[in-house]
Amino acid sequence: MDKRLYPEVFGMALPRLVSGGLFVADNIFWNGDALTGYTRDPLGRAIGETVDAMLAEESLFTTLIPLGDGLAVGYKQ
Repeated sequence: MDKRLYPEVFGMALPRLVSGGLFVADNIFWNGDALTGYTRDPLGRAIGETVDAMLAEESLFTTLIPLGDGLAVGYKQ
């Protein structure tokens, strides 16, 4: 999937995510650029925005897993 769509997909998926469901995003570190806020790459910015939204969402317990280029896993409570 095109990583630029991550924020839009997260916004559409969250209301449909049932309690106990997972939202998973891959490649979240984007070579270390996505989470720093300093990337000029639109893909890195979209990934960073999505991770920020996942961490801010009160209905999700989100963890970042440093496996490969990273996973963000949000568990809906």
